Amino acid sequence: MALGCPMDGVRLESGISQSVLARFFHKFTAWMVEKYFEDNVHMPNDTAELESVETVYSLLGLPGCVGSMDGVHFARDNCHAPSVPAYKGKENFPTVVYNVTCDHARRVMSVHGPFPGAKNDKTYYWDKPCRCLLYTSDAAD
Repeated sequence: MALGCPMDGVRLESGISQSVLARFFHKFTAWMVEKYFEDNVHMPNDTAELESVETVYSLLGLPGCVGSMDGVHFARDNCHAPSVPAYKGKENFPTVVYNVTCDHARRVMSVHGPFPGAKNDKTYYWDKPCRCLLYTSDAAD
């Protein structure tokens, strides 16, 4: 599923019912987040790490850049009818969006959300904790 394979495809290949797979997927995802998120998803820990990331971006013609951010949309199945306008955007179906920030090596540094998917991803940038961190003088050290 991490490669975009739909649950039905996994069901066909594994012979496990879709309802059992769905329960497992949600439990497994919750366990992974609880066990590994804090240790693996974080902004650069110190000035040296921050400068190391910035150096690569600088060599690529983006001096001062320390990450790339994008909104990632996930379908929101079973969205209640009154909520559809808040969740249905350019995708033409209800979604939730997470703003994800990665460095040049695709290491996830920040995940913020979920938010209703109808608004532009940039709308949620202003609430983003890593933006606040990087704009202050206390960003590193």
